[in-house]
Amino acid sequence: MKFLRIGFDAKRIFNNISGLGQYGRFLSNALMEVFPEHHYYMFTPYIRYAGYLKEFKHKRSLTVVKPKTPILKNLWRVFFTSRHFYYHKLDIFHGLSNELPFQSIQSKTKLVVTVHDILFEKHPEFYKKIDKHIYRLKMAYACRKADKIITVSEASKLDICEHFKIEPERIEVVYQGCMDDFYIKTSKVELEEFKKKYNLPEHFILQVGTIEERKNALITLKALNLLKPDAPYLVLAGKQTSYMKILIEFINKNKLENRVKFIHTLQNQEMPFLYQCASLFLYPSLAEGFGIPVLEAMLSGLPVICSNRPVFHEAGGDAALFFSPEDESEFAHTIKSALSDESLRNKMINSGLEHLKKFNSKEIASKMMNVYEGIL
Repeated sequence: MKFLRIGFDAKRIFNNISGLGQYGRFLSNALMEVFPEHHYYMFTPYIRYAGYLKEFKHKRSLTVVKPKTPILKNLWRVFFTSRHFYYHKLDIFHGLSNELPFQSIQSKTKLVVTVHDILFEKHPEFYKKIDKHIYRLKMAYACRKADKIITVSEASKLDICEHFKIEPERIEVVYQGCMDDFYIKTSKVELEEFKKKYNLPEHFILQVGTIEERKNALITLKALNLLKPDAPYLVLAGKQTSYMKILIEFINKNKLENRVKFIHTLQNQEMPFLYQCASLFLYPSLAEGFGIPVLEAMLSGLPVICSNRPVFHEAGGDAALFFSPEDESEFAHTIKSALSDESLRNKMINSGLEHLKKFNSKEIASKMMNVYEGIL
């Protein structure tokens, strides 16, 4: 195998806790673990979370590149990163978060971009007008310049082909897997301490993700209301937005205050603890590029209930239960079944662990490396 110099747009790796940051950390870690013989470069305009840099300190095959001056650092990322392609003799540059830098000088570096989704096109109601315009421009440029486009699901591939009129053979689906933390089984003592810290009950159902309209927490509350007086305790964990007002109004109106808890300040390393304490995982989202929390929940030994959108059938496979994300009655019935039917729960948990085998880091890293080698 030829020695390669591979560069990443690492802004999200060092500055985003979840989502795009998690994707970048998972993929770069997997590649460096499986293919340590190559050299990797991470280009970032700044580093907000120094802890993420420490995760990579032991990687001898890594160079982190930042601008020499902090002035106009975001412009450096967009307009001047490409100068390093030539300086570092990069074979591959991979834009991990839907965009590529503008090339100020020509080089032989092959370009790869991961386009996670085009939700701003499919669901414009969830985005500001200016944001949609910027996303459209950046993504169109990246898709035009890339030698290969990566996406994280077959559903997203179909969307990208349709909206950007791109030939299917230019796009490769490479799934994302779970971070190493989720493979570690936490001791009972640690889990009890975690429950005390956040004042959690012995049994609860769980939903994670930013508290916003797209994540559809209101349908969960409506289903919970239908399950009274035997409604399970619900934990909603995620960054809050103005959508919280709608949820709080519903909770107060329907006297659910004692059945719902919000957690907004969870540390990233504590997320596996939260999953392992739960009894059931819910993912009623209206739209996603993939849905990595589905895999995290399965890896934590939880039965999973998902929205019936096509992408979640990829994420959940035959292991999850599905419902219409507009139908609270169906959702409530599915929740009740998953909690009360022990045989069904065990089947879902075992099927989930089997389903996860296709998302292991070695297989994903190998597939990505095949993409890189295929365009050289």
